Amino acid sequence: MKHLNFPHHLRTFRSIIQAKLAPNLERELSSRTSFIVTNFLRGTDSSLILPAMLVFQDIARLMPTWIEENNYIIDALLELWYSEVPQPERSAIIIPDVIQRHTLILDIFMEALRQSPRIDILFDIVSVFTRNLGMDLMRTTHFLYHHVALSEDILFRRNVLMRFLTWFDNPSYSWSHKAYFIRYIITPTLLVHANRRDPKEQLLDLDFIGGIHRIIWHRIPDTDAFSETDDMFKIEALHLTIVMVQHYSVFLEDVKKDIIRCAWHYITTTDDIIVKQTAYLLAAHFYAMFQTPQKFILRAWTGLLRSPHSEGRALVRQEALGILAPSLPGSDTGESGHPQWAKTTRRLLAEEGIGQLIAIYQLIVKQPQLFYPVRSLFIPHMANSLNKLGMSSTSTFESRMLSIDTLQVIFTWEEQATRSLRSSSVATIESTNPEVIWLTPLAFRENMVSYVVRLATAHHEQSTRGAVLPRALSLLQTLVGPNGWTDVTVGLRFFSRLLENVSSPFVFSEIAD
Repeated sequence: MKHLNFPHHLRTFRSIIQAKLAPNLERELSSRTSFIVTNFLRGTDSSLILPAMLVFQDIARLMPTWIEENNYIIDALLELWYSEVPQPERSAIIIPDVIQRHTLILDIFMEALRQSPRIDILFDIVSVFTRNLGMDLMRTTHFLYHHVALSEDILFRRNVLMRFLTWFDNPSYSWSHKAYFIRYIITPTLLVHANRRDPKEQLLDLDFIGGIHRIIWHRIPDTDAFSETDDMFKIEALHLTIVMVQHYSVFLEDVKKDIIRCAWHYITTTDDIIVKQTAYLLAAHFYAMFQTPQKFILRAWTGLLRSPHSEGRALVRQEALGILAPSLPGSDTGESGHPQWAKTTRRLLAEEGIGQLIAIYQLIVKQPQLFYPVRSLFIPHMANSLNKLGMSSTSTFESRMLSIDTLQVIFTWEEQATRSLRSSSVATIESTNPEVIWLTPLAFRENMVSYVVRLATAHHEQSTRGAVLPRALSLLQTLVGPNGWTDVTVGLRFFSRLLENVSSPFVFSEIAD
């Protein structure tokens, strides 16, 4: 044992253990566990710590009951675990020996969790995510998902959730530690259970809901309670709440007012765009699940459309708008006959810049049936904005593709309105809302066809040409084909100067290409 810190000696010793051919040696080592802990892990010679960990790692894998029979091993490793936290000035530097010790301790911790339901170790393992050591934590992440969220033992999962309520209130743990525990343990566990829920298995109860309400939802609007939290904690708390609203709304009736207060608290107080959009996503899910006054739904809708478009996650905003869309009030029509949400959306198109225009057009493309009854508000603007999307000096591949998608939506609307006209009697048409049978004026349709012709014949970069031109030509064939807009006359005024200057067959071949 006294030569365990010699590399050759240690390698030979471990090779004998790993060969599984020396049961007497294994038993002898197991009987000396206390000696190794006292003299190596807790001793004065730091060079003996790493060899002891390597030996313990081998024993833990060979003897399934060894850790459970010697619980003080975990206590000693925990002392090392928290003494290994690097100083802030070294946190960005990769420290090989520290990383190796972390890896070994993690491995023994995970083996201990496989052998016994030591829930307390879970909270210590998660702290590794708060340490900027430059080490690969993918294996640890997968272990946590499989050991907790995907566990078949519902009693174990329920105990983890209930222990979290008590642990969360301990001020000795950092907010980032708590955020990572929510991210890797609590939220995945709730999400997995919701997707494979067995009526016989009841993971949550009102006690757990009351605990989450007490430690999170009730405190968030109180700026003093969570004043030291960072943006990551806010995002994880919001994600957890979104999962609860989506899948466990039946338990939330008594606390729903505080939940929506949390969403609006972060919407109105935070400067971080990702936190704000995640809060909007929570509000959208909340309004989809619970009856809410129309003014609050409209407020969320307008806020999402107004949110900055040059930063943050556009997909989160689009998802929130898509979730909120079915909840939009349709009965608050004024003299124009259009609902308030549609008039607000149309007004924002005129007030904001190209980012706002693209965001709203993307929404229309994703929610065509939502906008179909109010298309007369938007089609004139859409027809007149095509050049801004596809033919300006600032146009991008994405904006050109969006212009094609927008035209496809308009054509589909036109077909739907035409079918409605053909299938309705005169009396029905006279009594129908004019919006239902509204058709796009000829001038706008001619403008749209001319734009597609220009787009299909314009110069495109080689990297995008193969994507834009087939879509544009296919759309053009649809628009002016036998089943399309046969009354449209395609204007060639845009090409007259080019055609007048053609003086050689080479130029003709360029145009043909």
